[in-house]
Amino acid sequence: MLQRTWEMINELQNTTTRNNAQVQLTLNRLENTMNRLADTVNRQEDTVNRLEDTVNRLERKVDVVDYNSQARLYNSGIRSPDQHLEPIRTPEAGIPAGFPLTSAQLSSLPTVQVNALLNAYGIAADGTLDSKRRRFRRFVGIVINF
Repeated sequence: MLQRTWEMINELQNTTTRNNAQVQLTLNRLENTMNRLADTVNRQEDTVNRLEDTVNRLERKVDVVDYNSQARLYNSGIRSPDQHLEPIRTPEAGIPAGFPLTSAQLSSLPTVQVNALLNAYGIAADGTLDSKRRRFRRFVGIVINF
């Protein structure tokens, strides 16, 4: 009987050891799964953050395009060389330094400043000074030559 009791105790110990090993294996698998899920969530968060940044940049660009459309509409109604020009913005830097306040001021800008303005907006800066000024006038929406 004592022999049988020891056999049962050994069997219970073996069963417990096997069960512990299976539990540990299951826990390890769960931990691995949770780590993979955490990695996936982190990648998803990174993707969402990049998308948010992209959306924010696009919103800024749309805001600039909207503002510039209104500015060009206003500038298209200018009827006097001394009438105030509404400046055109760039998405990156806003209004470039040296933006002329009036069409008359644009007419007197030197080549260096006209080139700087054209470059700030990504407009070709080739040709004569008069052709550059005409190109800039069209860009800002001025439809009448003064």
